[in-house]
Amino acid sequence: MRIREKIENCKRIIAMTKKPDFKEFYSVSRICAIGLLIVGLIGFLIFLIANIKELI
Repeated sequence: MRIREKIENCKRIIAMTKKPDFKEFYSVSRICAIGLLIVGLIGFLIFLIANIKELI
């Protein structure tokens, strides 16, 4: 009976979901891209600080 309840809950959740419109998709994509750039920049700065002796 637990498996059947789990399947019913999953069906209910899937029925409630909707496809995002372009504005929402663009907004989420932009936020993800900015976060990725920030993480990459922090990693690059750590790399530069760690290797500063070899660069000079």
